[in-house]
Amino acid sequence: MERKAKARRAILFTLAIMMVLALVSVFIVSRNSYVVMVEKERISDKLYRYALLIAKEDALAKYPNMKEENVWNYKKDKNSPTYASEIEEYELNKLIRTAVINQQFKKLGLELTKEQDELREKNLAKRIEAYGGMKQAEKEFSKYHITYKDFVGFYEDYDRYELLFLHHFGVDGETPVSFAEIDNYCAKNYARVKSVYIPIVDASGNKLTDEELSDAKALANKVENQALLGNDFDELIRLYNKDENMTANGYLISKRYNTIPKYRETAFSMSVGEVKRIQDTDGYYIVKKYPTLESSMYTAADRQTALLEMKAKDFDNIIEKAKKTLDIKRNEVLLKKITIEKVTYR
Repeated sequence: MERKAKARRAILFTLAIMMVLALVSVFIVSRNSYVVMVEKERISDKLYRYALLIAKEDALAKYPNMKEENVWNYKKDKNSPTYASEIEEYELNKLIRTAVINQQFKKLGLELTKEQDELREKNLAKRIEAYGGMKQAEKEFSKYHITYKDFVGFYEDYDRYELLFLHHFGVDGETPVSFAEIDNYCAKNYARVKSVYIPIVDASGNKLTDEELSDAKALANKVENQALLGNDFDELIRLYNKDENMTANGYLISKRYNTIPKYRETAFSMSVGEVKRIQDTDGYYIVKKYPTLESSMYTAADRQTALLEMKAKDFDNIIEKAKKTLDIKRNEVLLKKITIEKVTYR
């Protein structure tokens, strides 16, 4: 009996040691699961994986006919880094930049506003609804190695960036830019358009059936003809437009930034009041151009968008200068393990 009791005690002692070691190993792993530390703010390996996955999707979409391994091994010349290492460094620096902005935000004692909080909540609610509800959204987040809290954090990071930017260059900022300067820039570098979007793909991006494509083309012809005849364009938008992102004021298109190049090129080639139809991979756009600075449309948000573009380089210089004053530690051991070629979805 005594031998059995000793044996049980030995087993229990061994199990206790194993549990302690397991807890210690978890603690060590959690302490080292950051890819970069900016002062005391840790950039987690999960956020880095998320950034690389998004970049991976973009890179493979950019080169659909190239073998995947060739995408990552591509070099501009024999002395340049591979495309993969360029992307990895770029995405890591974006995360570091956000952390530096957050540090400066705290240092200046800035706080997120009630208006930002309310708008953020509305935008988050729309995004979750677009995913099909919170459960479906969380599944999608998990696939990309992030949580809903991380997702909310992306919105908060942008709000902090916006406020810090205005702290420096807003009308009441340290180096203010006048409304007249912003309006002059906007008039030269933006075009305002409204459009009726008629899709030729479904919600998943798959091509429609031949019959559906024929119907879409017929509808595009109809809308274009009615717009050319001078029919109320806002009414045509109300009846036929499938672009849920377009506001009542349409789009203020920048010469420098737009996700659809053909849309941007069309906007800047048109005269005010002109109507044109274009076709892109996802559908038809019947586009009408409006005055850029029309008082009934030109908003404070438009001014702010233009200001963000005008002073982007100056703001980058401020952040780079602040970056040099901060203690930034890279976890090179972990960074070598996480590469864009190997990072996968859960």
